[in-house]
Amino acid sequence: MPYPTPNRTDIILLHEVPLDSTYRNSIYFSTAGGQATYFLAHKKGALEWTQCMYHRNEDEIRVDAPIDQCMDINYVMYKNDSYGAKWFYAFVTGCRYVNANCTALKIELDVLQTWYFDYELMPCFIERCHTTTDVIGENIVRENLDIGGYVTAATSSPNETTFNRWAVVAYSTFDWSTWQQVAGQLDTSTSVYSGLRRTVIGEYQITRNGTHYDAAWITNAETKLYDLVYNHANLVDGLILLTIVPSYLETHNGVYVYFDKPIARSTYLGAQYQTRYIPRNNKLYTAPFTVLMISNNSGAEKVYNFEDFGDSSRAEFRMYTDRAPEQSVNLIPEGYRGSNPLSGQASSLNVSEMISMTGFPQAAWVSNAFMTYIAQHQANLALTAATGLGNAIGGAMTGDIKAAEQGAMSIFGLLADVYDASKQPPIAHGQTSGYSMMAVNEKAFRAYMLTPRAEYCRIIDNYFDMFGYAQNKIGNVNINARPVWTYTRTRGAVAKPKTGSGCTAADLAKIQSIFDNGVTFWADGYQVGDYSLDNRV
Repeated sequence: MPYPTPNRTDIILLHEVPLDSTYRNSIYFSTAGGQATYFLAHKKGALEWTQCMYHRNEDEIRVDAPIDQCMDINYVMYKNDSYGAKWFYAFVTGCRYVNANCTALKIELDVLQTWYFDYELMPCFIERCHTTTDVIGENIVRENLDIGGYVTAATSSPNETTFNRWAVVAYSTFDWSTWQQVAGQLDTSTSVYSGLRRTVIGEYQITRNGTHYDAAWITNAETKLYDLVYNHANLVDGLILLTIVPSYLETHNGVYVYFDKPIARSTYLGAQYQTRYIPRNNKLYTAPFTVLMISNNSGAEKVYNFEDFGDSSRAEFRMYTDRAPEQSVNLIPEGYRGSNPLSGQASSLNVSEMISMTGFPQAAWVSNAFMTYIAQHQANLALTAATGLGNAIGGAMTGDIKAAEQGAMSIFGLLADVYDASKQPPIAHGQTSGYSMMAVNEKAFRAYMLTPRAEYCRIIDNYFDMFGYAQNKIGNVNINARPVWTYTRTRGAVAKPKTGSGCTAADLAKIQSIFDNGVTFWADGYQVGDYSLDNRV
């Protein structure tokens, strides 16, 4: 740089410039002319001098003005002849009285504004920044933020469709339509084989009635049981198990179930029936701030990230059952975390992330002890009665008193056995279990959208407003990513001077440290610090 000519420096004193030497804030400009116009608009009255003595950056400037006119001066702009039309910008860090008409101003070069158009940042590691887009699910780098625990923001369940009708299923050694003994049965839709015959003998519907639920038969299972007990009592012991399972799954498998994903700017976070909150930053709609929890309402839970489902609007699942005696129902996420399609299927099921439901109710039934005794001993009773009667009659006709007595005693013994059997109470079969959740119509999967409380959502949202999202990646720094302000914090920033700029190594090092410490650029210099403005994209 050529040695400057004396008395060729222009100095303008500025006030109410919203910048300081902490570099927490700076202003974005697209042109040097726009930059100069903005700062000139902050000139204080006639505090402008031309043809002044050249001074170096960081010098103390003495101006011909009383100190009371300079007390609110917080910024200066000046240009030296050796730099042509280039303006230098500096913070005023001190104001000292010299005499009645002279004030000394201590200045510190604003390296960001002075060299604004004279350097470029090379690609570097970006710790956090504001992004140019904010689509739900595209910003998922973890944040080290306290969420204060979860509350339920919304809940839903397929119990109104899949778990509202229940089938009474019997496992037996006989066919209920022919009352004949049968071999095993292969369910071709589930590939499950059982040596017992699986038969739906009844179905009932559960409906909400105000604050409680009512159940009503669609097909009364008691009719089938009555027919078994009173008309086919010899087969009672062939009824091995009565269980109650979702009726819909008896004829459908691979049932499609979905839960809606949060929608930006319309889905509430926070407690469902208390204070609720709509965030401005869509990262709050992703994990760990907003998650989907599926419960089987029997002690097992599974947490899913909405953003990891392939569909853009829904978290999709498929529901499969094995229709085995101890029946299981599996809810399997579809297209979750990039799962690959199963062989021969168009869908992509992530079986490793499924949640299962078991423990379906088992029912007891009652048989008539006397009817069962008669049915099961009918042949023996007839034979014993015929033999005894024959002996009694034959002995009487032949005069064989002993034979007649034995025949009569045989008949009397038979009648006593029948009489004793007729006095036996009904016999209970099976067991009663697993009804607790059905009693409240909650034997079903239930989905919960879990979020922090509204207070924590607001705190996190305000933090994202000011400082953007964690990035932790190498990229190009963008200081104008948002409409109002853009924050950036780097690690190991590298500032490269443009050819012929005159930007010093010391100033470049300071610029690098400013970005490493974090700095916010405001698109409009008259809005600096106003975080109440809408900065969404």
